Amino acid sequence: MIQFIADLGEFHRLHAAYNTSTVIEVLRWMGVQQVYSTVFMTPEHPLKFALETAGVSCTMLAEDDAQSQQDQAQMFDILNQYAQGKQLIQRRQKLDAELVGFLRQPLTAQSVHSENTLNHMLEYHTEIGTFLEEGPATAYRKDRLSKLVGQLQDIKDGVVLAAVDDIPDLIAALEGSQVPDLSDFRPGESSRLRALADRAALIEEDDDLETLVTSLLREEGDLLTPKSELQYAAANIYLAVGDLESARSLLFDAAHGVKDDPRYLPGLIFARLGQVRDALGDRENAMRAYQAVLALSYAPEVAIETAKQGMQEAFNMDGLEPSEETK
Repeated sequence: MIQFIADLGEFHRLHAAYNTSTVIEVLRWMGVQQVYSTVFMTPEHPLKFALETAGVSCTMLAEDDAQSQQDQAQMFDILNQYAQGKQLIQRRQKLDAELVGFLRQPLTAQSVHSENTLNHMLEYHTEIGTFLEEGPATAYRKDRLSKLVGQLQDIKDGVVLAAVDDIPDLIAALEGSQVPDLSDFRPGESSRLRALADRAALIEEDDDLETLVTSLLREEGDLLTPKSELQYAAANIYLAVGDLESARSLLFDAAHGVKDDPRYLPGLIFARLGQVRDALGDRENAMRAYQAVLALSYAPEVAIETAKQGMQEAFNMDGLEPSEETK
């Protein structure tokens, strides 16, 4: 029997009760060490390194569809040149905004796999189909799902990570498939730590930053959200309020304590350390931090771009203009 687990992509970062660590906890609760994915996970996908760090083997069934998505975007650009096309695009944008609003509301492992959520996803695609009808705009998804169903039919038993809006159609096409009953599942410590780090990345003007930093620094972390990541998150808050010395101290400790996994973390830490050193006028050591990023076998795209920019011109707190010494 195939069981589908919802992949929320970037939206995992918004949900304290269904973040990437929660997904790992769900898989452990189910006794699963191997999964399939109908989502093509780029190196930047939030779940990719969570699975890797947790030792969960993931077989990707999806193809890299970046080119198809670009083609579809170009098609919408063409549609936008015509009055009727503009109306269709506006209707699509309205539905997309409503879907985003739904996915931004608090979600749990139970609610995201509930009948209400799955019906909402089904209604979204049904509504799109009513006004875009059969054509290039809907053919792309139909073809993608058809290919995935063909692959899934060869799997008798397994847990499959799937985009939450694809799950209703996949269940309808695969007899006996379902979402798991998670009524007895409860998120644990790993979910809490991940939620804390995710929350720190989404600070708002009226947040109690002192309390948030204290919460981050009193934790020891775990495999999925190590202490060095919590220190990195706290350092970002210090940087945001202009406390550069505290930010540098934390980033220095994080850089010395960081492990190989999760693989995205060293690049982020060294890139930020370079910026803080630059802001403090320590150009020589800032350059060393940027060079450390570029020497890694893997670093997130944002870290690589930050390091390249930092090598060219020193970062300052404006974040946009080069400092006078590098002009």
